Amino acid sequence: MKPIATIGRTRELLNNYGLQACKRRGQNFLVDGNVVHNIVQAAEVKNTDTVVEIGPGLGALTEALVQTGAEVLALEIDRKLAEVVESELKGYKNLRVLVKDALKADLDKLVSGYCCGSAKYKVVGNLPYYITSALLKHFLENGKNISEMVFMMQKEVAQRVTASPGSRDYGVLTVAVNFYCETDLVARVPSTVFYPAPEVDSSVVKFIKRTFPPVDVKDTRLFFNVIKAAFSKRRKTLLNSLSSSLKPYDKKEWAVILELAGVNPETRAEQLCLGDFARIANTLTNRGL
Repeated sequence: MKPIATIGRTRELLNNYGLQACKRRGQNFLVDGNVVHNIVQAAEVKNTDTVVEIGPGLGALTEALVQTGAEVLALEIDRKLAEVVESELKGYKNLRVLVKDALKADLDKLVSGYCCGSAKYKVVGNLPYYITSALLKHFLENGKNISEMVFMMQKEVAQRVTASPGSRDYGVLTVAVNFYCETDLVARVPSTVFYPAPEVDSSVVKFIKRTFPPVDVKDTRLFFNVIKAAFSKRRKTLLNSLSSSLKPYDKKEWAVILELAGVNPETRAEQLCLGDFARIANTLTNRGL
């Protein structure tokens, strides 16, 4: 039988099960075996691994994952699609399919409860465009046992997570991702590898979780509040953005804080690196905010 990651097999499955792609849920099914191979290869999946797949759809990537011998836990919010994956890949004993909303799921707990491998696990998936940023934030903040992630995502989001300081794509998401992970742009992918084809191109990005943060931050919550405030008014100087968005300090007091942190108040948020944001947050902590 042909692999699931082909246009012919995809159409056949949709027809056989009486299904169609749900636009509201951002369903675009992967139909290119080379892209599937690139994702599995980028994640370096071995038979000793535990892998969580986000949104298996019809099982194109799932099929390749279970063939590695890894223990695979697939989370699918659409019950009908979950039933397709279970039925088509029922011969694989190393696969569990759960009807779950990944955005609300505690991956650490699920892996601990369903899988027999080590506590550490990998996460892969073709992320729905409309919730990609929210999913990344959820996994970064809550998946303590994640070792690495490989995701297909909208090209524009990939540009944001891999951006460098000073570029127009550099923002809150970039800084948050860099705090938790090292990133690597694996491949750029045209819309033609999906059925139905979306209106945008995609990219495959690898995220390797850091063992320790790259900067010393005394208060993580405050650190991220500073970042959000700094980027809240991108066209304004850092001094104006922070003084208007993060209280209780006024503009005069913020000028002193930035001087103590060694950061130019006339610069803009996109020109700052992780270390700059850390110094600002730590200066606030030292002042008792």
